[in-house]
Amino acid sequence: MYRNNSFRVVLAAVAAAGLVSMETMAGETLNSKQIKEMFADKTIDAVNHVQGGKSQLTYFSADGKIAQKAPSGEKREGSWRVSDKNQQCITWSGQKEVCSSLQARGDGTYDRIVGDKAVVTIQKMRDGNLLDK
Repeated sequence: MYRNNSFRVVLAAVAAAGLVSMETMAGETLNSKQIKEMFADKTIDAVNHVQGGKSQLTYFSADGKIAQKAPSGEKREGSWRVSDKNQQCITWSGQKEVCSSLQARGDGTYDRIVGDKAVVTIQKMRDGNLLDK
């Protein structure tokens, strides 16, 4: 019993020091709270599998606005929200809303799942709006 508690204390101290990453487990689907916390006021780097593996940079504002910039420089805007079904819903200007679940890959990246297909892989999340930097 003492050995188990000592191990937990050491592991907690190492994690608090940032020496061990507590990644979401592979296959875990994010809940509404996790989605809101992870995306609000963040810029994400992602690969769009529907568009042939093209890179995209997307900013999710805390007030529900979204902006995206493609490597070509093309920009688009819209809105985002989190549904009560643990899905992130995005509406691009002039298009219908598309809702997706977000599934952890276990390595700090996430797949955006529509139906049963991974349509986007989120590779990196950074604080703030970095679209024009």
